[in-house]
Amino acid sequence: MQQNLKVQADIVNELLGLEAKLEPLEARKEELKEALRGFGAAAYPVFGVGEVTVSQPSVSVKKGTQMVVDETQLSSLSDATVYEIIEKKFVVYEDVMSRAAKSRVEIKLAA
Repeated sequence: MQQNLKVQADIVNELLGLEAKLEPLEARKEELKEALRGFGAAAYPVFGVGEVTVSQPSVSVKKGTQMVVDETQLSSLSDATVYEIIEKKFVVYEDVMSRAAKSRVEIKLAA
């Protein structure tokens, strides 16, 4: 049992050591990806090494409208009351937007 705990501790220590080394590299990688996004969508092949592809960013677009209402309160009202609430604009519709996203940067190493 103690031997298993030592093996687990060794694995955990190695994993934490790797993470400590990778964290600054990952941060730098994100900085470089952000810089490439500034140049727009493109593919950057490097013969024998791999390719970096930058896609177009997606923008938030209107997908429709949505009624915003406290449904627990609305369900307790009569149909006539609900109709009146809508007519008097106590219940309004809001735009439903898609999520905006940064352009994706893919890195593929040559095999």
